[in-house]
Amino acid sequence: MVFLTALTVIAKLCRLMLPDLPQTIEPLRLAKAGKNIAGQYVLNELKRLNGLLHDNTGFVSFMLEFTRDEEQGLYCVTGEIKANLHAVCQRCLGSMELQINSPVYLGIVNRQTDISKLPDKYEPLILGEDPVSLLELIEDELLLAIPMSPMHELNRCSGAEILSEINDAAPNRPFAVLKEALIKGHPGLNQRRKIKM
Repeated sequence: MVFLTALTVIAKLCRLMLPDLPQTIEPLRLAKAGKNIAGQYVLNELKRLNGLLHDNTGFVSFMLEFTRDEEQGLYCVTGEIKANLHAVCQRCLGSMELQINSPVYLGIVNRQTDISKLPDKYEPLILGEDPVSLLELIEDELLLAIPMSPMHELNRCSGAEILSEINDAAPNRPFAVLKEALIKGHPGLNQRRKIKM
């Protein structure tokens, strides 16, 4: 017997209403043809992202343009990814809204050695033998767009007051213990080891 929660049902219904997206893509073929792909994924489909979120409700929207950068002489993927995430504040561990609006600049390369030839504005998209999972590509770009330690603004964070109290109570002399040990001549700090040959 399968039990469906309201969120699961809503996510499944929303997914059914979205246009069909390919599971895998061939970026080089799409770039040579000058194709675009736009769509949405339900956030709970992005399994690697879920561990970073307070809850996984909502969508990630994207628009990708597969093209050739004539100036640089390479095939590329450009576009943007947008999402409103409910992330975990790393200061208070509460829920915080995190708006992501991230540009995508991927240079399509066939080998690891070609990465050094990419202009600075492009990140590498290394092609392998298998087609690229569109879902994983979007998830990768979204993960890269999230700040390493997302936090509320200080004036809106419940953990800011506690952090301030801890910092005020702590002495501002982290090396004081080491200094005292050197002054007292602690045997472990001043001893030079003789190397036997």
